Amino acid sequence: MHRAACRRMRILVVDGDDVAARSISRVFAYHDVIQEPDSDVALTRVRSGEWFDLVLCDAAMPKTSGVGVLDAMRGWFGSDGPTLVLMSGSDTEVAPSADVILAKPLRAAEVRRLITVARALHARRTTSRARSSWVPSEPQVGRS
Repeated sequence: MHRAACRRMRILVVDGDDVAARSISRVFAYHDVIQEPDSDVALTRVRSGEWFDLVLCDAAMPKTSGVGVLDAMRGWFGSDGPTLVLMSGSDTEVAPSADVILAKPLRAAEVRRLITVARALHARRTTSRARSSWVPSEPQVGRS
């Protein structure tokens, strides 16, 4: 699909490593990317109403851990929230709230693929919400 036909996504990158955050931002150059080096500030931004379609968070954040950030976001949004990605230097990281876990160092192709994953998850969640809120119309009684 041509870039012009794709909706720009709002992406939050939570990583204390400025070089890593800038590298990820360059991969998502077409989209609106916000870099946040402080996990607690990232949580405050989301809590205050900022919306992101995709959140990438480093597991090894100094204040609130990456798992803690994603757990808090999943708690606020449930399954209707942004696509949550944990970036970890360990291949044994466990993060039940994450939709995706990526091993560091990240490869550009994996990071780009996240846009497709985020769009698919958003479409599935939207369809699921529409189905769960659907109410059949009242039956027509006594009409001939």
